[in-house]
Amino acid sequence: IATAATIAVSANPGVAGAPLQLTATVTQTGTIGNGGTFSGTVTFTDGATVLGTATVSSAGVAMLSVSTLAVGAHTIGASYGGNANYLGSTSTTIAETIQSAATVTALASSLSPSIASMPVTLTAVVAGNGGIPTGTVTFLDGTGAGAVTLGTGTLNGQGIAKLVTSALAVGQHSIVAIFSGDAKDSGSSSAVLLQT
Repeated sequence: IATAATIAVSANPGVAGAPLQLTATVTQTGTIGNGGTFSGTVTFTDGATVLGTATVSSAGVAMLSVSTLAVGAHTIGASYGGNANYLGSTSTTIAETIQSAATVTALASSLSPSIASMPVTLTAVVAGNGGIPTGTVTFLDGTGAGAVTLGTGTLNGQGIAKLVTSALAVGQHSIVAIFSGDAKDSGSSSAVLLQT
């Protein structure tokens, strides 16, 4: 008995790193006979790449959760393999867009005010909607064209980057931490931290 497969996605556009639910629905299109309940598997694809397979329920529904789609455009489809009573079928595809996850960067100082030449630890925490960001944070003294780079720090497994500096002269400094972004997360800047 002939079938038709359709596919739906839980969000379009989706966010990189965040789970995206793919749902395929298989229905009978043949008018002769009744094949009974559905069974078998559906294969979900992104273009020519197989994202995974899922078992079809007796009602003809199969679902797959994916969180590995990279930022950019994707062509999502589903193919039902059929069973003893039902023929296989392939859905039309959906143009899915995956966007970078927004991030927020917070900055803190270990000591303010501090004494000239005394080491100060600057700590940046970067949080994202698509999991824990990776990459580097640049710490600046000042804003705009006159900003001086104090150094960079690499984010650890908790999204934290640190920099120890003794380069701050007497006076007030406007410290900013800038996350450069990664493959799935957009960059962000902290609010200005006034270090005396």
